[in-house]
Amino acid sequence: MSTLSATRQTGSQASRSSTGAETGTTMLRRALPVLSVALGLALAAVASGAAFAAWTSNGPSLLNALAASGLAWCL
Repeated sequence: MSTLSATRQTGSQASRSSTGAETGTTMLRRALPVLSVALGLALAAVASGAAFAAWTSNGPSLLNALAASGLAWCL
């Protein structure tokens, strides 16, 4: 008898999920990892873009400063 009730419960859950009737909280909980990864990638892109812009505008002076201090070998 417990198998029959488990089957009924599973069947009702399957029909509920197949209709697409999800609550907003469930949808947000599913989308949260995707949104956090997207936000992290966007922040990394902004940071690397800012670093590249700083390098292209100040590259020669940075290279001269590193050469003067002896750290130019790592570039």
